Amino acid sequence: MESGFESRQAVARARFEALLSEMEQMTAAERDLHAKTAASNARTRLAEDLNQGLRRLRNAPTVAESAALLVELAAPFGARSAVVVFRAAGDAEVIAARRMGALPLTFAPNAAAAFQAAIETGDPVVALGTAAEISDALAECLDRETEERVHLYPLTVRGAVHGVLFVSGVTEAAALELLANVAALRWETLIPAAPARRTDLVAIAAPGTPPSGGASEGMSGESAGQPKGWADLTADEQALHRKAQRFARVKIAELRLAHETALRRGFDKREIYSAVSAPIDQAREEFRREYLSKSPTMVDYLYLEMVRGLAGDDDRRLGAGFPGPLK
Repeated sequence: MESGFESRQAVARARFEALLSEMEQMTAAERDLHAKTAASNARTRLAEDLNQGLRRLRNAPTVAESAALLVELAAPFGARSAVVVFRAAGDAEVIAARRMGALPLTFAPNAAAAFQAAIETGDPVVALGTAAEISDALAECLDRETEERVHLYPLTVRGAVHGVLFVSGVTEAAALELLANVAALRWETLIPAAPARRTDLVAIAAPGTPPSGGASEGMSGESAGQPKGWADLTADEQALHRKAQRFARVKIAELRLAHETALRRGFDKREIYSAVSAPIDQAREEFRREYLSKSPTMVDYLYLEMVRGLAGDDDRRLGAGFPGPLK
């Protein structure tokens, strides 16, 4: 039979063990909260740094300085990065790079399938870092022990791809696409426009095709009762279409960066619009005001970019509540 002392000891021990267990649970909860807070703070700092970097990028005084800044800003979102420009002679040259070896570095883009695809489509490209995809010169800069994936973000100026932001080991594709779009907008003010073609000369070759997703693809706007194709547009109209395309890409990249969790949830539930309806409505209203209302030939590029960049080319993922393309 237990003595009174032993009984009190057992009770005290049980209370101590219960208190110890409670303290361990509190410590674990506090540790989890600290980890979540630290992650949230790190994400906030990263977003603030990105916003500051975008402001610097918008004011870069030269193409070379904007390229160096672009590589610097891409550093938190990928292992290696480079800015490649396409020269008039047909060569590609790396003008800024991080962890890519010594410069200068040149190669033939028409012998690298991923670069050729980026030039032809004007869209971001994901490829393996092999010589066939990215050239011998760039493949030598990567880890030969692994089949490293690389991302190419075209830098499009007045409808032509002038360069590419090249990144391997990507962790934040939306941030990189946003950086590339802002850099391309800056290049538009830094790279002089080609001299106007003389209209009194016979054209020897076609002037080229519009960028992927451009006005010639599905453009059904009418003027004076006649449907208009890309070649029928005036230079000012073409410039407005290209500006609208860039606006759409920047807006969708910003959406993906600012609302990543909600968009992923909306994508899985096929309810993207209801997940982020407020920023989508704001972007749609801005597109309507700045572009759709200013040209009868305008295409809803924002909708096309939403389907491509948010819904994985499946418009049903936007959800039943999505109002549809702007008219």
